Amino acid sequence: MRILQRSNIYLRQYGIKNSIKRFFLRVISYFLNIKEDIILAQSIRKPISSDSRVKPMRMTDIDGWLDVKSITNDEYNKFKYFLNKNCTGYFIADDNILAAWGFVDSRGKYEYGGNYIYTIPHKVHILRNLYVKPEYRGKSYGKMINEARISGIPANCTPVGFVIPENRYAIRNLKIYGFEEYLIVRHISWFNRWQIRKIKILRKGEMSELLMEGFL
Repeated sequence: MRILQRSNIYLRQYGIKNSIKRFFLRVISYFLNIKEDIILAQSIRKPISSDSRVKPMRMTDIDGWLDVKSITNDEYNKFKYFLNKNCTGYFIADDNILAAWGFVDSRGKYEYGGNYIYTIPHKVHILRNLYVKPEYRGKSYGKMINEARISGIPANCTPVGFVIPENRYAIRNLKIYGFEEYLIVRHISWFNRWQIRKIKILRKGEMSELLMEGFL
């Protein structure tokens, strides 16, 4: 039953074609691994309101969730790592149960694609780790977290998102807030030993040059 539920979630999020593509890439990943991300940025800042149900995440929150087993040890360690890294965390609780969360990273190293590193340029803020528990999907919680994250970024800074191409919903939702696609970064590795990185610029200009700084 759980496998069927996960399959339905994948189909809704990625569609049939992209779900088949992801399955195929997983099958061949032992000898050929391809990771691809689209980098989107909000080039023109727009005022966005934030829903009062979205709260800032604190260490005391995650300590309490762990005590009542609302989160796993792995989730606790991940949240703790983000907060200690000075990421800004946001969450929504539904009947006092953690339902959704997301973070904003603004300094240091950003991990993407599993094990690749991007050095965050000055005044770039990256939206990361948006997640809505399956049982709470359909309530616009992801949209609320996004609005809180974007509105919390200073006006003189640039909100940026790394999204895999198959995640059409995430791309569509960011474009609602004026995000545009600027770069595609692809990592190709053979037998986990030899690898190359290719970056395609979709929009030339100052924004693309700024985003490219993180790969230099």
